[in-house]
Formats: sequence, structure tokens, C-alpha cells
Amino acid sequence: MLTSGACLCPVASAHAAEHVVQMLDQHAGSTMLFEPAYLKVAPGDSVTFRPVNRSHYVKAIAAPTGAHKFSSAEDEPLTVKLEQPGLYVYVCPPHLMMAMIGAIQVGEGESVKPQVPAAVKSVRELRSRMLSNGQRAEALVSKMEEIR
Repeated sequence: MLTSGACLCPVASAHAAEHVVQMLDQHAGSTMLFEPAYLKVAPGDSVTFRPVNRSHYVKAIAAPTGAHKFSSAEDEPLTVKLEQPGLYVYVCPPHLMMAMIGAIQVGEGESVKPQVPAAVKSVRELRSRMLSNGQRAEALVSKMEEIR
């Protein structure tokens, strides 16, 4: 089921940008991470989640009201078109205990501010399940709280 918030379709707008989030085992001294972990995009942009290493997939755990919570198959790339302004928080479920978590901010200012409390809550609720790299969750929360 897809809504206007996120759809699994090609980008049709000439002004929309395409972004890539890599799912990695290692990068810059860290393990089990999304790169970048926090991404700012404009409404209508597309984001491709690309598994660089095996055993990764992405699952949205929070999305703006009315937006689709996307999920990929393991070891498969996923492209989503994000039209609904707000915050999308996602994890790699097999690696959540290592804080493999990320967020996408779609839009800026007043269109995003109302989504901050719910997105922050979703990250904080998962924090106790993160046995290592918990500072990643705190870094995401800090970035989200800067929107206020």
C-alpha cells in the first residue's frame, strides 16, 4: 500500500534530486551503519538505499502522518520518492542492537517542526535495544531537535 508520502516509483519531476544512502558493515572506523546517517532532502526527491554489504535491509519505523513506512527486502536496493514533508526514521532490523539507524528530513522549517516530537520519541524508544554505538541515536535526536 503506497501513499503520496513515499512511493516506490521513478522520479518524474525535472527538479527532483536523487540521493543514495549506503548500508555498510564498516566505514570511517565505525561498524554497521547507514552513510549518511542523516540526510536533508526536498519534497519530491528520491532516496535509494543501497546495500553495499550482505545481510542489510531498511525499514522505516517512523514517518510523517499519512506517509508510507517503507521497507526493503534483505540485500536488495530500495528507491523511495519522498513527497510528504517531515522526518522519516529507519533502521536495519538485524543490526539495530549495533545502532544501525538513520533519518531523512524532508523539507524545512514549519513543514517539519510538527513531526519532531514523534520522530525523537521513536528513536528514544529504541535506544534501550542498542547495545553498542548508542551515540548514533543521540546524534540523530540532536539533529532533529535543531529543527525546532
